[in-house]
Amino acid sequence: MSRYRKRTIYQIIVEAGLVKSKKQALDLVRNEKVAVNGLPITSLHYQVNPRKSKIFVNNKEIKLEDKRRYFIFNKPKGLITTKENILKFLKNHVKSEELLAYYPVGRLDKDTTGLLIITNDGRLGNKILNPKQKITKTYEVIVLGKVNDADLDRLRTGVEIELEENSKITKYKTQSAKINIIGFGENTAKIEVCISEGKKRQVRRMFEALNFKILDLKRTKIGELELGDLNVGEIKEMPMQELFKAVF
Repeated sequence: MSRYRKRTIYQIIVEAGLVKSKKQALDLVRNEKVAVNGLPITSLHYQVNPRKSKIFVNNKEIKLEDKRRYFIFNKPKGLITTKENILKFLKNHVKSEELLAYYPVGRLDKDTTGLLIITNDGRLGNKILNPKQKITKTYEVIVLGKVNDADLDRLRTGVEIELEENSKITKYKTQSAKINIIGFGENTAKIEVCISEGKKRQVRRMFEALNFKILDLKRTKIGELELGDLNVGEIKEMPMQELFKAVF
């Protein structure tokens, strides 16, 4: 699976290591120092696939090495999953001039912790997030209240949740899910939830549909890729073959 895809010209210039910032790359475009297949580029948002076109900066052709890299990250509670926020944790692992090429695969909401994949391989993200792939995501949920067998059966067979699409609230019945009780507290239950779809805030909305309040939510697995003993806020590089074997 190739990391090469159509993307903005300034990203490619930064990734090639010719400049140290997006601003410097954009200046090269503004000053007509960039050409693609012999034609000068002036659009700051021009997109091109570097494998299918010849890109020149200052009359020298860019040659990109295959630098696909993959990291797993234990997202802390309270962190909003934006590219800018996530890349702060990657600074000690990736050269500053290459950071812009990385992004988180999917999102976790602000109050959810756990497993995120960070990569510069664009096709990986598309494949994981494609619903046709049916890649499972596993969560540990702590809810307030007593959970009975009827509640668990409803979660397994699908519950009706509300989704916001195009500024409109729509009803959606979730697909079947694997639900297992991990343990009980005095007035809480810890439950493992495994789903193969990924609607926005889906796990929270599943429990809200049954009037349960979530006290804690953590994603522990994507496919068979596990968070393991990675501490909150820590990041770890994964070999490509190991990650692909676990996810796919």
